[in-house]
Amino acid sequence: MKIAIDESGDSGRKFWKGSSRWFILTAVIVPDNDTCGVTCQAVTQYAAEHNGSREMHFAHNSHENHVNFLSHMYSKDFVYLSVIIDKKKLLQRKPQVFRTKMALLQYTFDQLFAQLHPWLDDPVVLIDSNGPKHFNRALTRHLFRLFGSRRDAKKNDIHGLKQIRAVDSAKEPLVQLADYISGAIHHHVDGKHHSTTFEDFVQDKGKLVYL
Repeated sequence: MKIAIDESGDSGRKFWKGSSRWFILTAVIVPDNDTCGVTCQAVTQYAAEHNGSREMHFAHNSHENHVNFLSHMYSKDFVYLSVIIDKKKLLQRKPQVFRTKMALLQYTFDQLFAQLHPWLDDPVVLIDSNGPKHFNRALTRHLFRLFGSRRDAKKNDIHGLKQIRAVDSAKEPLVQLADYISGAIHHHVDGKHHSTTFEDFVQDKGKLVYL
């Protein structure tokens, strides 16, 4: 399998200065870990026909584009799992999680892969490379230490990560799909947006986990 991960919301806790209430991390999963097949082809096709071959980015596209793209992808072969953090509530329970951006990401990735672990089948994991290289390397080491396939090799546990790649989201259709799913879920939980894209195109394709 191939898993692409992207987030919606920010990692900040200065809510009085505009930090988002919600932080959402989404894993989009397809069965083919080499080519991604028709699912990635469908993203690329839509971008070419309707977005000038530019990156599909939920925050940069109109509501009409949200509806059209998610409708286009609805029947494609993918599922997702999203971890949803209400930062105000988590800050009260676990303030240490917010000491740095890396601490919040590690916590959220841990929760995501703890949920995914029973279904992992030697996956290749794609994460957006927009962050600093040392940041991505540290996150990769952390995930392999907890969920890497070698960790449980002596136990014959196949539920581990085969590879983690930092990729340019502009060149990786599956990461763009993860961005879109995260954006639709953010609209759903935030309550400030008059949008039913989650209910219409996303809710029966995966699972939400609230923290």
